[in-house]
Amino acid sequence: MILILNQKINKRKFQNSLQAERILFFLLRRHRIKKNREFFQCNLNCIVDTIKRIESMPDDKIARIYKIILNEFCSDRVFENIEDSA
Repeated sequence: MILILNQKINKRKFQNSLQAERILFFLLRRHRIKKNREFFQCNLNCIVDTIKRIESMPDDKIARIYKIILNEFCSDRVFENIEDSA
């Protein structure tokens, strides 16, 4: 069963929403149904709790976590592509 959830969970405005979104997808990566799609198979509370966790972080912490993820888990080429698109 696939549940498509298209509702607004939070109202926070991020300084860099792309970084927050990429952190979210990184944290949920093991629940991803397909590598190239943003569909996840897990308990809805897992997704909501992860969003709330990111939402509670100050923008400078989001930026630091984003850089750590890029440095630790991405090749140099991926890092360059992500930075170019930001």
